[in-house]
Formats: sequence, C-alpha cells, structure tokens
Amino acid sequence: MLKESNIIEIENLISEAIKNVYKENSEKPSPTYEWDLTEKKVKDSTLGVKTIEQAKQYLNILFKKIKNLPKKIKLKILKYAFISLAGIISYSQLYDYASNSDSVLDDEIEIIKLDLKINNEEGESTEIMDLDSEENEEEAILSYIPNSISDYGILEMKKEEGSSRVKGEPVLAAYDLRDGKVTIGWGHAESKSNSQFKVGDTITKEKAEKLFLEDLESAEDAVKSVFEEWKGKNIPFYVDQNMYDAMVSMAFNMGRGGFRGSDFIQLVKKGNYEEAKERILSTNVSFKGHSPRRKRESELFGKSLEFNPLVIDAKNSKDIISEGYKKRLKKLAGII
Repeated sequence: MLKESNIIEIENLISEAIKNVYKENSEKPSPTYEWDLTEKKVKDSTLGVKTIEQAKQYLNILFKKIKNLPKKIKLKILKYAFISLAGIISYSQLYDYASNSDSVLDDEIEIIKLDLKINNEEGESTEIMDLDSEENEEEAILSYIPNSISDYGILEMKKEEGSSRVKGEPVLAAYDLRDGKVTIGWGHAESKSNSQFKVGDTITKEKAEKLFLEDLESAEDAVKSVFEEWKGKNIPFYVDQNMYDAMVSMAFNMGRGGFRGSDFIQLVKKGNYEEAKERILSTNVSFKGHSPRRKRESELFGKSLEFNPLVIDAKNSKDIISEGYKKRLKKLAGII
C-alpha cells in the first residue's frame, strides 16, 4: 500500500497537472508547452508507485481527481498515466482494473485501449487521436468534487458530534441542549414536538451508527446539490478532499438551509477560497463549542489550498490577464 506521504504527493502532482491544462484552455498559451508540463506532472506522480497493488491504488486516486473534467483532458491525463505505469503493470491489467472499477470512465478507457494498441502496432507517437481537432474542442471549466467524505473526515466528525468524555464515541442517552431539540448518538437531533426520543432514552451503538450514516448522507447531499447547481450554470469550482470534508462537517452541524444560505458558500461560489476559509471562523457560531469546531474546519478547508488550480490561477492572473479571460470569468463565476 502507498504511504500517506506518497498519497499526498500524488494528489498534489495530479492537481498541478490539472492546473496546467486548465490554464492552457483558459488563457490559450502554447498547447505543446502546457501539455508537456502536464505530461511531466502526471509522470512524476507515478514515481512512488512500485507494485501492482500500489498502481491500482494510484488509479483510484487519479479516477476521482479527473472524473468531472472535460473528456479531452481526461483522455490525455489517463493516457499519460497508463504509459507511465506500463513498466509496473501491463496494459491488459490496467484496462481490466479500470473497466471493473466504479470510475465511470468506460468510454475513455476504451478509446485509450484502442489508441495504444494502434500506436504499439504501427509505432506511432503517443498523442491521442484527433484530440486537438476543432470539433472535439471543449472549454475546460473545472468542476471537480470528491464522491464522498474520507475516512479521516468521518472520524473527525464523530469526535465533534459524539461524547465529550470519550472522543469519537456516541452519546447513547438522549439529552437536551435547550435548542428545542432532543439529541442522541453522534449529534442526531430531532424536534421535541415530534421526536421518537425523550430525554434519558437510550439506544445501542449500532442504532447510533445507523442514525449517523443517515444524517451524514443528508449533509453530503446538501453540499453536493450546491455544486451540481453551479456545474449546470458553468460556474467553475475545484473542491479537494479536505475542503469537501470540512464543508460536510459544516452542513452536518448547520443543516442544509444554514449551509446553503451562508456567506461562506457565496465566497466559495465566487472562487474566493482563501477568504472563505477565514469566513468559516465566524459562520453560525451560536454555542460555546462552535468556535473551536469552526477553527478546525477552517484549518481543514485550507490545508491544501496552495495546490488548488483556481487559487493558483487567480494568483497568477492578478497582474497580467487578458481582457477576454476577464470577461469569461465575470460571466461564469464573478471571480474578478
């Protein structure tokens, strides 16, 4: 298995590769130059992969990172990765694993499979067929968000929502926070007027787990629904795992309405991720325990912002940026 440090490095390098491609499609510098940089970043991201199992783990990371990118970009990044991994795992093993995974990239895998087979037989270059033709040109609007909260995110949420005495464990007896609700387990709250629980009622840990997973699903749906709306409006966003985990924690605590209506999420919508990180600190702070929790969520949200393609692109574009690019960004997301 890959070490945590290897996973972090892989995620960072893939993010940088995506940033290079996004920049190319946005500001239109030399395509050859930008794709060369992207190919190098993808190749570098595979350097720590030494075994077949590690290669499969790497592919899982890659699939999640590129799932929502335009097809042209997915194809190129996938092919660079496949070629780089070929010395560790055979193409047939790569295709079989990719096809049997839940990556939802079956069409792309089949195109690469055919392309690599043709190139191997005819000795052609490693450029993907017809990717740069005008009819296949797609505007690279970033719209990446993880599929689900990480195991780390779940553990941290259980610490936040569970027992103050035994961190990470549920409270198995219903209690009253004087907010009009009865709370039990890992922060499962129900209105007193129609709750199935009364203060003092107890449940098993298994029941607490069931309630937690239901509430977690609702919180994730609250977060994802916001970004699905933005995707439909061509509003760019790039949410890494840390950002996503932090937002799910906030939605779990604040509720769907509180999360969607917050000033924080409006800053995220505008691409002001660094300002959004700071705004978390003052978002929905109404109880004593909220301040330290928001501090932890803010730190998690900003943990890897330095590698975020939109943050990098915004910094690089502050001084010199084309008027056409300014107009496009204004139209899409109000970044400027």
